[in-house]
Amino acid sequence: MTKESETVAPAADRSHIVVVLVALIMISAVGVLFGRRKR
Repeated sequence: MTKESETVAPAADRSHIVVVLVALIMISAVGVLFGRRKR
């Protein structure tokens, strides 16, 4: 039981980090698109 919880924790952290990175990339991409449209 302890081994499973230890292996699951890092995987959840990694997925959370990936989600945050993807969100930041999408936000930056949307900002660039809006900036180009305004110009």
